[in-house]
Amino acid sequence: MPQYNRPEIDLSTRIALAMELLTPIPERPWGRATELARVYNVSRQFL
Repeated sequence: MPQYNRPEIDLSTRIALAMELLTPIPERPWGRATELARVYNVSRQFL
């Protein structure tokens, strides 16, 4: 089973990521989810 609790990503960062990814696609820059996944070393599905 994948690990969903990532201690290196704190709650405030999780909230910021969620708010950014809830932005409608036309308003969010292309490739932003991939970039965030790379920065935080997680999969796009995890985000």
